[in-house]
Amino acid sequence: MRYLVFIILSLTTSLPVFANSVSAIEVTPLIGYRFGGNFENILTATRVKLAEDVSYGLLVAWPIGLNQHGEVLLSHYDTQFIRADDGMASELMADNNVAVTYLHLGGNVPLNEGNFPLWLSGGAGASLLAPDDKDLADELRFSMNIGLNTRYNLSDNLSLTFGGRVYATFFNSDSAIFCDEDICNIHISNDLWIQSEVSAGLVFSF
Repeated sequence: MRYLVFIILSLTTSLPVFANSVSAIEVTPLIGYRFGGNFENILTATRVKLAEDVSYGLLVAWPIGLNQHGEVLLSHYDTQFIRADDGMASELMADNNVAVTYLHLGGNVPLNEGNFPLWLSGGAGASLLAPDDKDLADELRFSMNIGLNTRYNLSDNLSLTFGGRVYATFFNSDSAIFCDEDICNIHISNDLWIQSEVSAGLVFSF
């Protein structure tokens, strides 16, 4: 975890150096698929997880150096709690639907060049877990991400991009989440909650 924090900080320390006149601002609508998200309920000794599903996002990037960009990432998906052992709907809550959104500030650095160059990306910000059941409280937590992506240029102003990211959301040990006035639905002992995502998008350069 210390190495992840070091990489993220390295990618974000140069963010105050904003766009130069040579490179372009980039806007990338993304579509992806998100995995993972297990919870260990220490009170019931059971495991639940979030179902895999399609995610949608938007990435805005600006140049901060040669082939380097700062970026703001918004990624969202709607899912539901299922039992981790058999994938069936969970009886955890009356309404198991939940939305998970990440909003991160970060950057990327190039790893190589060529027709399919690779970039190392990372960022930090907030995770919002919002259950559909309005009687339950939303959970807003600090989180980080790290990933790899590549792209293929279609023209001077349009590219295809493909990549993957891992998101790490920080919880306090022995914390309770998704609470109403009377009870909390999940009691966890984990410090980190992990999800991963693969995505593709069209990069529009301006």
